Amino acid sequence: MMYVRMSLSWYICVLLLVLVVLTYGRPRNTRYLGREHLLLRERLLQHHNLLPRLLPRQQHYHPYHTPRRTSDTSQLTRTERGRSRSRRAHVSLPSRPRGAVTWGARCSPKRAKVRPNSDVSLECEVLVPDGSVLLWKKDGMPVHFIQEYPGDVLSNSIRPSLYMDQYVGSHGTVHMSTRVYIDCANEEHEGLYTLEVHTPNGKQSKRNFTVTLAESAGHSVGMFCYDLAIVPYIPRIYEYARAHGAIIGQEIILPCKVQGNNHTVSWYFQNRQLPQNSPSFQIHANGNLLIRELNLDHRGVFSCQTMSTIVPELTDIAFTTVYPVLPQEEETNEINQSLENLSA
Repeated sequence: MMYVRMSLSWYICVLLLVLVVLTYGRPRNTRYLGREHLLLRERLLQHHNLLPRLLPRQQHYHPYHTPRRTSDTSQLTRTERGRSRSRRAHVSLPSRPRGAVTWGARCSPKRAKVRPNSDVSLECEVLVPDGSVLLWKKDGMPVHFIQEYPGDVLSNSIRPSLYMDQYVGSHGTVHMSTRVYIDCANEEHEGLYTLEVHTPNGKQSKRNFTVTLAESAGHSVGMFCYDLAIVPYIPRIYEYARAHGAIIGQEIILPCKVQGNNHTVSWYFQNRQLPQNSPSFQIHANGNLLIRELNLDHRGVFSCQTMSTIVPELTDIAFTTVYPVLPQEEETNEINQSLENLSA
């Protein structure tokens, strides 16, 4: 009987010790999220099933891929022409003057009416010389906050004249895609939006977009109107290159600019993740990829992927096709085909 009592007492002591360890001995590490982060994670996951219709993942254009339209952004983007044409057909187009800027048909209309409380985006594609800087403004003020990093010339878009003394580009051609997100549209989003292109030769080209609210009633509100607090935590790529043609031996930069807090940026090529810094590549702090010396081995599709560090399920991805060419072959059929896709 005494043996049974001692065994029971010992069992109770062990149980109490386990409870104390579980209560006060929880390991404190960087992966443990506080209550606020857990609540935010729950809210993000609640929206996760609806996010693909807004996030630009479905709207990032691979050179040979026709994007699917979403109901939220179709009102701001012109309908694509020639959707059934093969994207692989090479065409011959007139040579473009060096330093010229060509605006694409995949641009939002210059005057756009937006339903109140809807989630939409202004977007535009443009063919520019390498080393150009793209800058969105609303009523004369920059839309995106650009953090400048040493050696990253594309981040100097707040002061376009500065980078021209540091970097002249690779004399290549870049097919750029850029956008501005408007979440839960209201009166504050009305105004004149301007996309400026500053080229390495000091020239400037721009396109204006006027956004006004449409008088509408009875429409469902945008998903972010229910909880605007989650918007800053959603990683979204707002600027990248669809295609980049450059001369072999040159140094080039593939842009991948992301908005959103608590995210990471990774680059992939030939089914492998690229290191942050290597003899061939360097990933800049703002997500852009530097290719130190372009060669034929770099021909192909590079992908930039951003991921939320709070909810890993929230990701965005963009694809860039790189075309290394010899100096005497700068105007190749493949670069011309990218121009054809842009103008379609």
